[in-house]
Amino acid sequence: MFEFETPLNGDMHRFEVRVVPLGQDEVLSMARDVTELWQTRRDLEIANTRLEFAAHAARLAWWEMDAATGQVYFDARKVIMTGYDPQAYKNATYQDFIALAHPEDRAPMTKALYDLLEGRKPIYAADYRMGTADQNWLWFHDRGELITLPNGQQVVRGYVIDVTEHKQAQQREVELALERERVSLLTNFIQNAAHEFRTPLTIIGTSAFVMARMAEPEERLHKLAIIQAQVQRIVRLTEMLLVMTRLESSSPATRTAVDLGEIFEELCHKMKMQHAHQPQPLLRCEREPNLPLVLGDPDELAEALEQLLDNACRFTPPDGTVTFAAGAATDHVWLTVQDMGPGILPENLPHIFETFWRQDEAHRTPGFGLGLPIAQRIFTSHGGTINVTSQVNAGCTFRVTLPIYQPYAASG
Repeated sequence: MFEFETPLNGDMHRFEVRVVPLGQDEVLSMARDVTELWQTRRDLEIANTRLEFAAHAARLAWWEMDAATGQVYFDARKVIMTGYDPQAYKNATYQDFIALAHPEDRAPMTKALYDLLEGRKPIYAADYRMGTADQNWLWFHDRGELITLPNGQQVVRGYVIDVTEHKQAQQREVELALERERVSLLTNFIQNAAHEFRTPLTIIGTSAFVMARMAEPEERLHKLAIIQAQVQRIVRLTEMLLVMTRLESSSPATRTAVDLGEIFEELCHKMKMQHAHQPQPLLRCEREPNLPLVLGDPDELAEALEQLLDNACRFTPPDGTVTFAAGAATDHVWLTVQDMGPGILPENLPHIFETFWRQDEAHRTPGFGLGLPIAQRIFTSHGGTINVTSQVNAGCTFRVTLPIYQPYAASG
């Protein structure tokens, strides 16, 4: 059999010739026009070449798994993409394949496959990382469906595509978004901090200017007292900023068993002594005896509770009362700070733990908008909670819970 081309009716045609021997010195020759068949075969070869090129360029491959035995048949491209020898995986099973996946991805992959095999999902779809021969990881996306062949055999047939570049691009987008958020937070932080520093520095500058032109000792002493008060304000602001920075950036402090009852008594004594010589609301301290221990940093917990008390005393009028209470429930210790201040508007409640946020936008009330954010960060880092209830013109109640220290549970 041979083929040849020849012109016919102005076009090139291809013919297939078959020669059959009939006897001595006699043959039967048959020719047929195979132009369309040849052209179809040629188009198919071109299409297949293009498909191979597209699959190679897109890093796409097929796979098939016997649902009964777990035997997996891989397109050689899949094995080559990961740097392994295709011959080594000619008789691979699903378990051989799953062993190459990242440990964190194995359970979700297996669940997705069983969801398909057991009829819970119509499609198998999974994103996973696969280890390569050169000790790296590539991201792949698998997609397949359960098919029943004419002989009754069930197979999962699907495709796999390398999505490493897509995953890396997603990660870069996340990192870029985080960086933008970090820059935005830092910018707002600097602007708010600068505003808080500007007020006392302006007062200091003005008082010093006037003081330099005063002759009367009493007037100079008055201005000096103003300057000293603003210096103390700056010192306090700096201390609180340092606390915020430490809470945001440092690793958790070493935790020990903490007696909240002892901290409670020390704070009550300290606050009463600080307010003994100036008009301040009455501080009422009430706690249950023998409070259970909690696990934490005693200095941080004392700082957080003092911030709550300081906040309550600043907003309660001098003839009012601040109530500081503590007790225990089955699995936690609770503490409350109740004031008789103006309360918080409902629309402002979601913002009270934001850094530098203040309900008094004119900043006529003492404070920096840092105390409550500091308290919240400390309590949450100790596994606790802080909530507030408030009524306008009726004050606020802050409630804190901290888990009871369970030494045996913690050690075991």
